[in-house]
Amino acid sequence: PEVMREMRAGLPEWVLHLWREGHTLASYSRVETLNVASRNVVYKVEDGEHVAVVKEYPLASASLGTCLKEAGILHRLRHPHIVEIQAIFEDSEKQPPCFYIEMP
Repeated sequence: PEVMREMRAGLPEWVLHLWREGHTLASYSRVETLNVASRNVVYKVEDGEHVAVVKEYPLASASLGTCLKEAGILHRLRHPHIVEIQAIFEDSEKQPPCFYIEMP
């Protein structure tokens, strides 16, 4: 949380409405690791009727940059065949802390 307080001023403005303060992986009722070809861990998450995919980025300046770059690309591209971002959050309870992008 302290890291995000320091970085919040430096986050792109378009990210702020997607940011979910206090949200963590534990916020979901079910979290399942998916076996997919990715540099990052990808989870299928559920919370009631809500089902989504969450991509994990370990907390490091390079990982945060990659996370925001991917999020920025997805945010700018509006097309029926390109997934949209539902949320971005930090899970400081996980060790090491991580950033996440949630997609439908």
